[in-house]
Amino acid sequence: MLPYLYCSIPYTLEGHMPQAGFFGEVRTRLLVFYAVMLSVLIGLTVPLSKHLLLLELHQREQTSLGESIQDFEHYMRPLLTAEAAPSSPELAGHMKSFLTKILPEDDTFFILIINGEFQRSSPVALPHPMRPGSVLMRQWEATTKLASGKVDEADPEVGTILYSAVPVEVDGRVQAVFVAARTTAGELAEVGDFTSILVQIVVGILITSLLFLWILSKAVLAPLQLLASTTRSITATNLKQRLPVTGRGELGDITLSFNAMMDRLEALIISQKEFIQDAGHELRTPITVIRGNIELLLQDDDEEARRETVRLVLDEVDRIARLVAELSLLAQSQRPEFLVLSDLDVHRFTQDIYQKARILAPRRWSLACTAQTMMEADEQRLTQCMMNLALNATQHTSESDRIELGSSLAADGSIRLWVSDSGEGIPERIQPQVFKRFFKGRSRTQAEHHSGLGLSIVRAIVNAHHGRIELLSQPNRGTTFTLIFPARQPVLLRDFSPEPWPAS
Repeated sequence: MLPYLYCSIPYTLEGHMPQAGFFGEVRTRLLVFYAVMLSVLIGLTVPLSKHLLLLELHQREQTSLGESIQDFEHYMRPLLTAEAAPSSPELAGHMKSFLTKILPEDDTFFILIINGEFQRSSPVALPHPMRPGSVLMRQWEATTKLASGKVDEADPEVGTILYSAVPVEVDGRVQAVFVAARTTAGELAEVGDFTSILVQIVVGILITSLLFLWILSKAVLAPLQLLASTTRSITATNLKQRLPVTGRGELGDITLSFNAMMDRLEALIISQKEFIQDAGHELRTPITVIRGNIELLLQDDDEEARRETVRLVLDEVDRIARLVAELSLLAQSQRPEFLVLSDLDVHRFTQDIYQKARILAPRRWSLACTAQTMMEADEQRLTQCMMNLALNATQHTSESDRIELGSSLAADGSIRLWVSDSGEGIPERIQPQVFKRFFKGRSRTQAEHHSGLGLSIVRAIVNAHHGRIELLSQPNRGTTFTLIFPARQPVLLRDFSPEPWPAS
């Protein structure tokens, strides 16, 4: 079995999730949450509003009584401050005049008591608790000093009675009492009516809001429902499903993320299928050769021929072993532990590569320049990468051709390593394909059983280092492979997120 990175993502999502039902839907839960939240707010708002209205009512009633007392005192002041003390008839007439000239507000009563007896009121009809002979009236008739208070009555048409009683003294003796009284039942009824209307309004708003929320939530959550139905329609043979991108915001981001995920998944599955097909194709030939030679080995009695057959079989076995090793390396390049990073002296590394590469084949080798800097890299993987490029250069050049190696530090801080040759070059039409797995271009000296994985391995190593490859080539004018790396690997490399293998 070939070592290969297995994709654990299921190829089909045809298994339907159990239906959540009405009360399991997201918009139902949103509706319930919104209803509970509004109900709590209404439950707090209505009594709080009523309480504030009652406080305002009490303050207004106290103010009204105070203003009535001030009006009475202002009206009586000229008479009481005159040099001659008023007689009882004058005092009574002046007070009765006040009742006719100053009209009390609604639910307010002015009461006139002279010489300890009820005389008149405005309006004339008094509530039962304030009529002559009542306990409250007898209390007012006996008043000898300024008094204020309130009396709670059981009669719902009266409610609470607020009053202020002002005694009128002439020559040091209380001759009259003026009472301003106010009942609260009428305004309490108005507060109750207002509260009832307020409750009806907020309940109407609540029902209307919930209705609009139910309708709006269906439209808002439609992309999620479309996402669910799309995922259920995806199978290993149907990876073309995508969501239409409508609008922006979080749902737009989800749509874009889902489509991008499906693009990556489709590319990965296609890449896996093509990888398996390519690997099977590459292994089919040596297996056929081995089988044919073993059959000949069983039929041939010539010892020399048998040894030659065994040699050919072993050669094919070695070829399969090399192919499996290279496939294993490509699979490992997708794993976090593929690289072992350390600080690398680029100057020393370039010189070492030059010394190792120049013995690969007799060519006009040269070392252009070396970068006096450090970089963070896996030296063994980078060596493998450069040696593959050098070997590739020898396969496309002759003994008279030049092969140059070098390194440099770019102005942007990136580090460049290159292998350049003056060989046969690469036609422009096949340049985009040279890094694909099992691609085999024509060369002057390339081995017949070359696997076609060398440049794929180079690309995998460069990608793992978060680098990139530049290829410059012209037919009969040579080729230059330039590897460009950051001096320091991104922190993300510790979590490892290599680029996926492009589809072959």
